Amino acid sequence: HTADVYIDDALVHSLNISENNRINNTTGSNWVTIPIHEEDNGKELTIILTPLFKNVAGFKPEFLVGSHYSIVVSQFKEDIPQLFMALLCIILSVFIVLSQVYFTIQTKTKPWDMFYLAVLALMLGLWRMSATKSSPIIFSNNTSSLGYISIGSLFLCSIFLQLYISTFFTPKRRKYFLAITVLSCFIIFSAWLLQILNISD
Repeated sequence: HTADVYIDDALVHSLNISENNRINNTTGSNWVTIPIHEEDNGKELTIILTPLFKNVAGFKPEFLVGSHYSIVVSQFKEDIPQLFMALLCIILSVFIVLSQVYFTIQTKTKPWDMFYLAVLALMLGLWRMSATKSSPIIFSNNTSSLGYISIGSLFLCSIFLQLYISTFFTPKRRKYFLAITVLSCFIIFSAWLLQILNISD
């Protein structure tokens, strides 16, 4: 959605797609904060939301009233379980990498299954962290990047999950499974290309 906020007839806030944005047809995930001052008492507040896609035309936004600090703290508290799981995945990925280094030194082999698992855990953590409602508050100056991080890490999760599973196959059967992985990469690349060329979102 784009958003225009008026107090009486005065435009006090406008959220629109930047003219310099060549790789995104949306405004990204944003918090629209409208400060209300004492002198605004008795004035009419008008918020105009314009959907950018038909599938979100019936979306009803949530309006929160209160101090900026209390709203931010409340949202962070709500996201604590998700942020905790995301942080746990990232810590797990670091632990797996350190374990891989240890086993590589000890066995003189390259345990690729552990590497794939580490990246999978890292991508899961980044995806969950970037998809929380409080993330746009932290990255308020570049919220469009959050969408790319969220979608990109989710796509990469599927790729590294397939690579991890492929390590359990025999070399002959692994070739067929890796062919599916290559096809997945092609689909993901095509989706990104359509996005960058502004053909489709």
